[in-house]
Amino acid sequence: MGLTPLDIRKREFDRNFFRGYDPEKVDAFLEMVAEQWKDLQDEHRRLEKRVDELENRVDHYREVEEALQQALDQTRESAEQQLENAREKAENIVQEAQQEAEEIK
Repeated sequence: MGLTPLDIRKREFDRNFFRGYDPEKVDAFLEMVAEQWKDLQDEHRRLEKRVDELENRVDHYREVEEALQQALDQTRESAEQQLENAREKAENIVQEAQQEAEEIK
């Protein structure tokens, strides 16, 4: 941020003796503005840090999601392969049984 609390505190105003601002009021106001500006800068830094933390958490959960998806895909493929193997085995058993039945006749 371009404007710092120190910039505000150090700001000087031209003073007109006859119609100028009350220097004490201007100084008090500038001090108040500087404090509020400092608070805003602190809050901004805190929020930036929080955003970074949350972005890191999102990245982590994306990685977890990807790992879970891969595990799910592998499990699905394995289940499909086992089912196919079981079907083939069942077909072989049926064929062998039919052959034995034919031989017995």
